[in-house]
Amino acid sequence: MAKIEVVLYKWKRLKDGTNPIMLRVAKDKNRKMLATGLSCLPKQWNDEYGLFIKDKRLTKDYDFKNEALNKIKTKALDIVGDFEKQGLDWTLNQFESKMRSKTYSTNLKDYFESHIEKLKNNAKYVNAEVFRSTLLMLTIFDSKFSKLKFPDIDQNYVYRFDTFLRKKRNLKDTSISLYMRTLAALLNSAIREGVMDQNTYPFGKNGYKISKLNVKTRKRFVPIEYLRNLKEYPINDIRLALNRNLFLFSFYCRGINWIDMALLKKENIITALSPDGNEIKLIRFNRAKTNTPFEIVINEEIQKLLTWFSEYFAPTPYLLPIITKPLYTGDKLRKHIDNRRGKYNKALKELAQIEELQFPESLKNLSGYFARHSYAMALRSKGVSIEIISEALGHAELKTTNIYLDSFGRDAVAAASEGLI
Repeated sequence: MAKIEVVLYKWKRLKDGTNPIMLRVAKDKNRKMLATGLSCLPKQWNDEYGLFIKDKRLTKDYDFKNEALNKIKTKALDIVGDFEKQGLDWTLNQFESKMRSKTYSTNLKDYFESHIEKLKNNAKYVNAEVFRSTLLMLTIFDSKFSKLKFPDIDQNYVYRFDTFLRKKRNLKDTSISLYMRTLAALLNSAIREGVMDQNTYPFGKNGYKISKLNVKTRKRFVPIEYLRNLKEYPINDIRLALNRNLFLFSFYCRGINWIDMALLKKENIITALSPDGNEIKLIRFNRAKTNTPFEIVINEEIQKLLTWFSEYFAPTPYLLPIITKPLYTGDKLRKHIDNRRGKYNKALKELAQIEELQFPESLKNLSGYFARHSYAMALRSKGVSIEIISEALGHAELKTTNIYLDSFGRDAVAAASEGLI
């Protein structure tokens, strides 16, 4: 007689600290554990019933997850029932094969929302927002999206979504690629968690090819003479002066992006030794996007900007006056930083319109994105090799160290950065 249970496998811990929920099938003193694709903490689990505890304070979407687990168990019982009706002396391998070959019926929108919630719980707010935007776009494209199951997302559906984005939303390949990559990532997650059949995957070799989209973008940069005009122009408006100096800070710090700038704290400044034995000040941080470590030497220009920020703005735990709500955390903090970025880019566009700066029309749409490539082009004009520039910007990792540039390369870039503008 076979025994089927849904259990929390407490002897294995996943990267996020949770334990996997497994379907345990036992027959003839043998047993097999099959992944359900769900996981949780022991405090969220009811061992007696083999379900999530019905408490939204512990698990916000426990009802959706319990429904999914009940469907998995029902499917398993149906398979065993079919075997017994046929009088088969079935094996656990036969059961597993039958279990995986059955049509999956998980609701796609529910899985989307559960995935978003999981990202938020792991403090991956930027990724969560990308998935949320993709879900919103899919619901705009298809009014019946909330009723779809995974098998409904076939090649034809994906190509129709592409046409909608291209024709109805007037999006370019770069934006289409983002939506498609996000949808593909979600489906891959569902396959890994056992709630979608690999055979129905609509992307890849024999399906929709995201790699065929032209995602190359024009590298926007500000030539040195215009950077110098921006740096030296006297500004009496403190708002514009602040955002001009934040742009210059990003430029001198190898084009550091907005969220990394915003999250810098005073403890990110450390003292180290240069290769010649002199003490230097560094900004050491991990990129929010990739968690890659970076070290930037605080040269004279960066120090001047840090001094200016400290003179004109009240101190907070943060290094720069970007986050004005220092008590915010999590999703609130992420939204606050996004809001501040909007104001930053708006101020940069206002600066580019100042007649005395003589910015050409192609630079009138100035944004924080320009800082990174402006820095790269400025270094290139001083004869710095493309390889060193690439490493300095984080495009390639040296295998000899866990920092993108070892101390010699780091200081060489710092020296080349002196007097750029």
